[in-house]
Amino acid sequence: MVKVVSFVNYKGGVGKTTLAVEISAALAYHYDKRTLLIDADPQTNATFYLMDEHTWERYARSGRTMKELFDAALNNQHIDIRNIIVSSGLEIHQRTQNLHVIPSHLDLHSIDLDIASRIGKEALKARTILKEGIDPIKDDYDYIIIDCPPNMYFITQNAIVASDSVVIVVLPEYLAIIGISLIHRIINMLNEDIRRQVEKFGGRFEGARVKGIIFNRVRHGPYGILVDQRRSMNDVRRQWPDITFENYVSETVRFPERTRMKIPISISGYAADSRYEAAIQRVAEEFLRRV
Repeated sequence: MVKVVSFVNYKGGVGKTTLAVEISAALAYHYDKRTLLIDADPQTNATFYLMDEHTWERYARSGRTMKELFDAALNNQHIDIRNIIVSSGLEIHQRTQNLHVIPSHLDLHSIDLDIASRIGKEALKARTILKEGIDPIKDDYDYIIIDCPPNMYFITQNAIVASDSVVIVVLPEYLAIIGISLIHRIINMLNEDIRRQVEKFGGRFEGARVKGIIFNRVRHGPYGILVDQRRSMNDVRRQWPDITFENYVSETVRFPERTRMKIPISISGYAADSRYEAAIQRVAEEFLRRV
């Protein structure tokens, strides 16, 4: 049974996209999982992690991005989500055919206003567009991973409503605790709101649960993890012991370097990447156990 997982943080710059892409690639390559990566972020960083601009422009011109899914909903039209999935032709497909991608689009930056004005911010449809879109393809995949924008607006809400689980990517810093608490509250409020609306029609809605907190960009000194970061990590583990990952990803310049090559570190096979490939694989293995 497919598991749909949203990678979230209302704060940008934490490496959420990096881990969404790297874990997706690791699941597909190392664990033979049929994986769909949905880039729901208008910044399109997950998309450009795996394809160059010319390739993206070709898909955008042919109407094969997330924009088409939301545009169809806004215009009361039907779209088969299979038509916007990229399942071949990328550099990564020379290593594994198990990872498919739905590219994002820069024009999604205004979609929240369009949804609020044309559907209504309180309407159930405003938060279920993505869920209705992916329901027909759930049997095609083991995992559907959604890279969300760095906010908790309509696109992110759509992703959470469509998901079974949520993973929060955080930096090992004091403010992480405040951010995690806020995300929990927003998810609980969203789940309760959708639950009330669905029950009016005799339906049921379980809602997504936060299943993981992953530390990214952990820095090391001569004596291990830097003291301030270790203290922050321990604080998070004390407050959320059941969902905080034991494994983490260290800070490195190799991730942005590898994006130029359109091959995630987790499957690159380069000797220089072996340390970080192993770290991602440990996180992916823990992801499988927890999520």
